[in-house]
Amino acid sequence: MQRRSSRLPLALVTLVVCASPAAAGDREARRFFEKAVEKWNDPNPNLPVKYALKALEHARNKVLRTNVLFLLGRLHHSRTGDFAEAEKYYEMVIKENIGVRDNTLRKIKSDAFRNLGNLIYASKGDVNAALNKYRASHNTYASPETADTLSQFLYRIGRDPKKSQAARDRQLEAATKLAREAIAMDAKKKHRKPSETARYQLQLLICLLAAGKEEEAKAVESELRFDKLADNSLYQQAILMALRGEDPSKIAETLHRTLDPRPTPKTRNDLRHFIRTEPDFASFLGREDWKDLVSDEPLTAASEGEGAAEQSSPSSRPVK
Repeated sequence: MQRRSSRLPLALVTLVVCASPAAAGDREARRFFEKAVEKWNDPNPNLPVKYALKALEHARNKVLRTNVLFLLGRLHHSRTGDFAEAEKYYEMVIKENIGVRDNTLRKIKSDAFRNLGNLIYASKGDVNAALNKYRASHNTYASPETADTLSQFLYRIGRDPKKSQAARDRQLEAATKLAREAIAMDAKKKHRKPSETARYQLQLLICLLAAGKEEEAKAVESELRFDKLADNSLYQQAILMALRGEDPSKIAETLHRTLDPRPTPKTRNDLRHFIRTEPDFASFLGREDWKDLVSDEPLTAASEGEGAAEQSSPSSRPVK
């Protein structure tokens, strides 16, 4: 979900180079791709878009073209704020890779589905459409991250007081199952990142506490290294604080740490939509110290495309 610090929050672009010798067009495409990534944080967000479009003109290899399309989606999603263009390129990634078996292409396609879910929920508030995209992401290329993202969204639905208790219980049970799945898949990885392991454990802890499973929650918490949690888990940390009835002003401070670094009013407003609609934060929305967290900033032509840099930019190094 696009609430992690631009990973909501977003996934980084990965350029994958095929093993066969590149055609002249693909060499040019890679050169323009790398230039687009190099200019990711340029004050003019249209500059990296220009280079990415040049890369798209030259790309012939399917994997390379898919990477370029995904980069264009990311650029419009995170830098220009043109969500219609972002959606268009994510959809192109998906439609051009129907039925693919190559793991590289499946992974990029999965990322496109996930980013579409983030975009649809933040900009349109369509819960069912977003949920379908998150499920498609997990079904396309199951990973600890796709399981974690889907778990977070099902947890949100499972906390909705407008739903029946039976419906809420079902969603929370599904969220808990996916949180366990994320941890199990992470445990099988050859190279584990402590920050990711801690984030997946945090999500399971949240689900167990919400379900009233205190003893199991204590066992999970005893293994959770809070000192290893990275900034992309700040939103989840805020949810945990709310579940435990901690000071709302402290929760607001935690949320500001993930909101304030976002580069444009539009990307900050996206996260505000998540905050406003998070059931665990509902009782805090009227507080004065939460006003900046829930009130959207005005959008102007000047503010979109402002020069603030993202927390992280895509890597330009080719990896397989």
